[in-house]
Amino acid sequence: MSSFLSPVDKCSSCDVHAHCENGRCVCDEGYSGDGTKGGCFKDGAANPRFCLPSPCLNGGSCQELPNGYVCLCEPGFNGRNCEKDLGEYTSSIFISETGCCDLALRQSERPRPL
Repeated sequence: MSSFLSPVDKCSSCDVHAHCENGRCVCDEGYSGDGTKGGCFKDGAANPRFCLPSPCLNGGSCQELPNGYVCLCEPGFNGRNCEKDLGEYTSSIFISETGCCDLALRQSERPRPL
C-alpha cells in the first residue's frame, strides 16, 4: 500500500501584486517586498509597515493591524503610543483610636525618566 501526499502549492500565499517564480512569491514590476500576502507595496509608497520602527514607548509592544497599529502597553502606561505615565498609587487605611477611618493615597517613589 502506498500513500500519496498532495503537492504543496508554495505560491498559494502570494500577494495579489505578486507571481510565482520557481516556487517562490515575487512582487510584480512596480512593487517591492517579500511577495507574501500583504507583503508587496507600490514602489515609492510610504513605509506600510506601521511597527517598523516601533512607535510604542516605555517598553510597549507594537501589533500591526490592516490599516494601522496598536500598542500593548506595560503596566503603568497608556496612550496611543504608551506615552502617558500613570504613576503607581498605593492606598493605606489608617484607623484612629476613635474608630474613625481615614483613607490616604500616596504616589510611589518610582523613579521618573529625565
